[in-house]
Amino acid sequence: MQDLSRYQKKTHIEIQTKYISLLLAGSVTLVGLVFAVGVLVGSRGVESPVCESDDPLAALDKQSGEPSPPSMNEVKTRSFHNSLMIASETVPTPASLKENSKSDSEAAKAFKKELLSVAIEKPRRFEDPIPEKVNDITPGIYSLQVASFQSQREASVLVSKLKRAGHKSFLVSVNMPERGGLWYRVRVGPFTSKKTVWQYKKSFEDKEKMPVFVVKRAAANT
Repeated sequence: MQDLSRYQKKTHIEIQTKYISLLLAGSVTLVGLVFAVGVLVGSRGVESPVCESDDPLAALDKQSGEPSPPSMNEVKTRSFHNSLMIASETVPTPASLKENSKSDSEAAKAFKKELLSVAIEKPRRFEDPIPEKVNDITPGIYSLQVASFQSQREASVLVSKLKRAGHKSFLVSVNMPERGGLWYRVRVGPFTSKKTVWQYKKSFEDKEKMPVFVVKRAAANT
């Protein structure tokens, strides 16, 4: 009887030990799951910071009012000497001035010659990089922006081409340190009404095969 009592007591202790071990293991597992769920929920609740763009060119695109303004490939910075050594034309040519009979080498030679002979156009005014917000009700002057260049000579070449094609073209300058300094924007205009500028925009793009967008300045700042 004494041996049986000892055996039952030993068995009871072993059962309690196993029960406590399982309970501890379950508790640790539960704590781990709760921590993991908390981290997951917390990470979903934190929104990634959104950086508002202060890109002057992007702001100008937005101001134009077009649903998806066409993007223009910017001309890379280079010296005047390097400009003369390039193999092909870097300033776009209005379609009405293009000669289909010209080969690439002939077009490159003509462009180099124009770079040397073109009269440097003086900017009509200096503008802020971020364009002012002018609504339709406020009186103002409209124009079409054709392209932007860091080279004043290249910008002058495009102005010259647009004038030969029959468009009233001019330059404005802006200082954009984040894009390398001074830039020259080639414009066509001015236009006194929104209807007129949008009609001209359509005819210009159809005729010259060059994307442009509308810019408006308040009358007092024109």
